[in-house]
Amino acid sequence: MSPLSPVQQLVIEPINPDVLLAWPRTSGAARYAIYRDAVPLFTPGPSNCLGSTTDTTFTDPNVAALPPTQNFYIVTALDNSGVLVSVPRPSERSFRPAEKAATKQH
Repeated sequence: MSPLSPVQQLVIEPINPDVLLAWPRTSGAARYAIYRDAVPLFTPGPSNCLGSTTDTTFTDPNVAALPPTQNFYIVTALDNSGVLVSVPRPSERSFRPAEKAATKQH
């Protein structure tokens, strides 16, 4: 199991001034935790957790209105006990407000 267990195919869509994150449902997941940081390949933790949801979408409010800083997102899948659900490949997505575009990071 990946230590991060992030969901795959994370899509980032700017909806000024917000950013909408969307992903496909992960088998065995009861909820998803969403993390954002300015550093690529960051480790998710309490200091960069934006929140959690049982849905497969999350709105990060007003992030598109922030200064043009690259933001990186990781969404992890959790089961009913709060244990990370394993997925085959880690993925991280980023968004830069000034560019209004998403790029895939490895």
